[in-house]
Amino acid sequence: MNMTAPLNFNWSDTYSVGNVILDSQHRRLLALCSRASALMSDEKRAGKSEEFHELLHEMSQYSNEHFKTEEAILEKCGYPDLDDQIREHDEYREWLLSYLVSATEGRLDWQGMGAVLVRWWEHHILQSDMDYKPYMREGS
Repeated sequence: MNMTAPLNFNWSDTYSVGNVILDSQHRRLLALCSRASALMSDEKRAGKSEEFHELLHEMSQYSNEHFKTEEAILEKCGYPDLDDQIREHDEYREWLLSYLVSATEGRLDWQGMGAVLVRWWEHHILQSDMDYKPYMREGS
C-alpha cells in the first residue's frame, strides 16, 4: 500500500453556498473527508478495515441527511438544475456503497478512495453546488 501525506480538506469561506445550514453540513462533510484522508495516510491504521468501515458508514449516513436537506432547500428555491443535483447525489451514494462493501470484505482501493474524495469535493461541492448559490434566499 503506497501511503502519502493526508489530503488537505480545510474549510474556506470561498466554499460557502450562501446558506448557513448547507455550509454547516458541507463543513462536516469536509471534516469526514479529512478524517478519511488521515486514516488512509496512516499505515498503522489503514489496514484496519473495520475502523474505515465505521467512517464510511458515518459518511454515508451524514451525506444522505445532507442530500435530503439540500434537495429540499433547492426545491423550495426553485433551482432549475435540481435533477442534475439528485443524479450526482445518487452517483455518490453508489460510490460510497461500493466502498462500504469493499471495507466489509477487507479489500479497499485506498488511492482510488482518496482520488474520488478529491474529485467529489472539487467537482460537486466547488462547482455543482456553487451553481445554486444565486438561488439561495434568506430563510431558505
